[in-house]
Amino acid sequence: MTKILLDTHVFLWLVTDDRQLSNVARTCFLDANQEFYLSAVTSFEIAVKYSLRKLKLAEPPKEFICNELAALPTPPPLWSIRGSKRSLDKAKLWIPV
Repeated sequence: MTKILLDTHVFLWLVTDDRQLSNVARTCFLDANQEFYLSAVTSFEIAVKYSLRKLKLAEPPKEFICNELAALPTPPPLWSIRGSKRSLDKAKLWIPV
């Protein structure tokens, strides 16, 4: 199984179905032989951009990230949120998606 660390932009493009995400990337994401990860930096970057009003979200970053991870079309064994509920608040997480 290949492990892939998603860039913040790629994660946002994926969950918002942005056209900037290539068809190759979309196909790769649906491949069950890939294991995808988000780093703490992704949650931090999303929170900073949101607080500076440079990123519009329908809900606060913590809820946005949790809800989008839960909605991803990957099989459940490939993703989970590790750590405490405060992980997203403190940006101390490594999330396999």
